[in-house]
Amino acid sequence: MKKLLSLVLTLALALSLCVPAMAASESMANFQKTATYNNQFSDVSASYWATPSIKLCYEYGFMKGTTPKQFSPTGALTVAEAIVMADRLHEIYTTGQSTLTNGEPWYQTYVDYAIENGIVQAGDFTSYTAKATRGQMAYLFSRALPASVLPSINNVQTLPDVTGSTKYSQEIFSLYNAGVLTGSDVFGTFKPNDNIIRAEAAAILTRVALPEQRKTVVLMKQVQWGTTTLAVPQSAGIGVTENGVYSTSSEEDRCYIIATKAQNDILKGFTISDLYSIKELDGIISEMLSDDEIAFQSSGTKLVTFGSVKAYRTTGRAIKDGEACDCVVFSYISGNTFDAVILMAYENETAIKNMADGLMVGGATAKEVTASTTTGTASTSGTTNNTTKPSTGTSTSNGNTGNTGSASTGSGGSTSAVKPAQNTVYVTPTGKRYHYSKECAGKNGTATTLQNAKARGLTPCSKCVG
Repeated sequence: MKKLLSLVLTLALALSLCVPAMAASESMANFQKTATYNNQFSDVSASYWATPSIKLCYEYGFMKGTTPKQFSPTGALTVAEAIVMADRLHEIYTTGQSTLTNGEPWYQTYVDYAIENGIVQAGDFTSYTAKATRGQMAYLFSRALPASVLPSINNVQTLPDVTGSTKYSQEIFSLYNAGVLTGSDVFGTFKPNDNIIRAEAAAILTRVALPEQRKTVVLMKQVQWGTTTLAVPQSAGIGVTENGVYSTSSEEDRCYIIATKAQNDILKGFTISDLYSIKELDGIISEMLSDDEIAFQSSGTKLVTFGSVKAYRTTGRAIKDGEACDCVVFSYISGNTFDAVILMAYENETAIKNMADGLMVGGATAKEVTASTTTGTASTSGTTNNTTKPSTGTSTSNGNTGNTGSASTGSGGSTSAVKPAQNTVYVTPTGKRYHYSKECAGKNGTATTLQNAKARGLTPCSKCVG
């Protein structure tokens, strides 16, 4: 028996030596690090947006530098170089290694491999030495791996510059929904005909090969609301306008948008910071939201500009039925209109950021005002130096535009004065009266002629004339 067992083991060993090593099977696990990145590229700073992707590409062997110490992140890629990268992904995925070498011309080996493995078809490209476009890169990378390893994690329905008739549109949308492409703005603009740069290629490569690098996106669509262009999630409905209030929501992305406005001719010529302090604005926001039984807790307000239009950007938490959500409110005066845009999102930081970043007034997005440019802004103390304020009359539920023909009229001061002989009087920005005393007009009083004040329909202050 022992001799028989020994003979069986000897035969088994002999057979094992005759069988070649089993080739690696197709698997995403075949992508493994083969090198260490030690910040060797002097033209790739730590703060550069693509540095993490460049590091991964180098470590996994997807890309090399243009020299040992240069990566050339903004350098262009040729079609041939893009095919090399697609081949490398496909070969590592299927065999666990990259073995292709240069031919004659240098790229012929890679072109032949790509055609043999269905990555490209003969005649797809008229020139392999031409600069590759973003659309061509999407075409190549989407076909480098099976569709089964690029499942959809997003629901991108439309793109501003890619339609069904756009070349490579199917591959482009596939990569957006797989989380490989994200676009150049909150609307997902792709620029398919632009030449791709090496840094962009690195970002795409890592997301194709490494699923943990893929991105979930909440892309926006534009909705026009007067002079305001709202950025609304693509998943949101078309929205409704009722009593002057526009609203829309998305169950999928758990976010909500309200846009409301109030017109008052007295607002002409003023900015939001001329008339309202930050504390007063918090009260206005709370009052607007209370109509929908929403409690608002402000966490801070900053002055921003949409081109020439000044606005307040207020962040905080909105609470309804015991559930809290992130909230951003933009308030501004444009012409004779007080506008408020209220953005809310439940546990979706990407959605509320994109809604805020994509909001435009008069075609301009919001830019934060630096300390050196905030002269003349309103006080945060809750008072505005006796400036008379028009009623906003805004509401998020009934669209009431308030009193458009009058303003609340503060006294401005209590000093009595006798009418002087000269022709100079003092007026406040929103008052209905003219004053003979600068003290009575208050700090916001400005000098003008009596004829001008009367021409504007102003009447004399009873305290001044005694």
